[in-house]
Amino acid sequence: MVVEPEWIWDKVRFEAQDARASRYEAQDVSIIEGQEVKEWIKLERADGRGRTTRYCPVYPVGGADLPLARPDGLIPGGWSHEHCELCRNHIEAGNFGYVDGSEHWVCGACYEKYVIAHDLSFLDDL
Repeated sequence: MVVEPEWIWDKVRFEAQDARASRYEAQDVSIIEGQEVKEWIKLERADGRGRTTRYCPVYPVGGADLPLARPDGLIPGGWSHEHCELCRNHIEAGNFGYVDGSEHWVCGACYEKYVIAHDLSFLDDL
């Protein structure tokens, strides 16, 4: 996607999307920020677009750091950012990024530094 000169990128202002949340219990316990976590919230875009699923821990003390879901699991505006495919920084709602037809997002800095120049040096940081 970076070295292909015919790859099409559109500059787009990211807008928050509704998300659908569902809780589930994992088979194993994970230690997150010093707490044992067995319950998780799976978050997906409500419109079904995109290919990303996010998982948020439900802490035994303090709950989850998410807005409250409606009874049907919908969180209005709950998909509040995208991640740059190259540097993993957030592209927050209201900010511009570049997106291709497969919903890959890159931030403006990575677009300028890597995509325009067809530069793969970001691989050195992986």
